[in-house]
Amino acid sequence: MAKVQLSDYFQDYKKYLNRMEESGEYAANTVKKREGCVREFTQYCREENLVIDTEEFYDSVDLIRDFFDQTSIHGTK
Repeated sequence: MAKVQLSDYFQDYKKYLNRMEESGEYAANTVKKREGCVREFTQYCREENLVIDTEEFYDSVDLIRDFFDQTSIHGTK
């Protein structure tokens, strides 16, 4: 069984946002809003010590990515 510490995901997500900004797919404003949202969420996860228990590590990563991709913050997805 794999345990995924949600707060550890932030740096990877931040790198993803930077790649999306560099490619022109996300505007700098969108990146900042999403980064702020994810930072707050992962900080909360760290404070609450939230983890996902799963048999497949990559399934949990997909669930986290899906959560962030579906989260809308201030009109940005």
